[in-house]
Amino acid sequence: MKLIELEKERKNILKKRLITRFYLFFITFCIVGATYVTFVSSVMFFTFKDWYKISYFSKFMIIFIFFIILILTYLRYCKSYKRLISLKFRQNFKEFYLKPFIEKKGFKYEMKRHIKADIIEHCGLFPMFNDEGGNDLISGEINGVKFKFSDIILQDYIEPPEVEGKISMFYYSLSYLFYSKNFRYEDWKLHKYTGLFFVADFNKTITSKTFIMSNRKPKSSIKLKKVLTDNYEFNKNFKIYTDDIINAMYILSPALMESIIKIKNRFNVPLNLSFLETKIYITIDTNKDNFEPNLDENLITKNPAKKILNDLNIILQIVEILSLNKNIFKF
Repeated sequence: MKLIELEKERKNILKKRLITRFYLFFITFCIVGATYVTFVSSVMFFTFKDWYKISYFSKFMIIFIFFIILILTYLRYCKSYKRLISLKFRQNFKEFYLKPFIEKKGFKYEMKRHIKADIIEHCGLFPMFNDEGGNDLISGEINGVKFKFSDIILQDYIEPPEVEGKISMFYYSLSYLFYSKNFRYEDWKLHKYTGLFFVADFNKTITSKTFIMSNRKPKSSIKLKKVLTDNYEFNKNFKIYTDDIINAMYILSPALMESIIKIKNRFNVPLNLSFLETKIYITIDTNKDNFEPNLDENLITKNPAKKILNDLNIILQIVEILSLNKNIFKF
């Protein structure tokens, strides 16, 4: 597929989206309206024949809340629809830009695969979860160091509460809205993590469990001690947890700490690492599906691929930045 064809596909999607927005608003208005009327009449024990008996303030609040719920629901539907109709376009974009770029560097790209749950659980960087997904698995070897990374999303299934009666539909609708982006009402999943997960060989067996955290604690911090380093900037950005202080200090050479700071500054998002056995694990908490084109940007004039490929280059340089070789252990 050529670039011009991709751009044409993008414009066709935008045309369809504009028409569908009106349809979505009408459907949302009907669903939310019917549910809201049922709820209000059940809770306040009145029919709309008694509307004139209600105070002006109560009328205002009823209408105001209705429009807030309507707008929030409509925006969520629009977001879901946008991802649905642009799926084929995003896949074509990756086939055109991402795959050749990665394969040219000698690495393997698997669009629909991701790092699996057993590796994610083993790293000790994430909270408990029972459902994982992701895409864009990239793997390869740089200077003898094997690595792989992908987008991942971690979730927890939630048992829907039993709510009976007239207000049940409204209750579920409110749950759908007020859990915001952390909640998917349709399959009752609580969001835990979205971002990049990176795994690489470490050139030396680590005898400790060492975690470097910037925005949360390790999954299990029992028997772990906090450690401070001589690097002020590193201490300001990260907390170190380990069960062996001597080994942790051996791992955290000045060169390694500077590399970690450099990576965090490049992405400007929370960064967490763990060193276990022969591996280094890194989470980059972007809170988004990475390497995705912006549907609203012209592929020819705006060239969104440039930023995506630059981000990809930065991630591919992690192995080199971290200098996963013997030099990293020099004091």
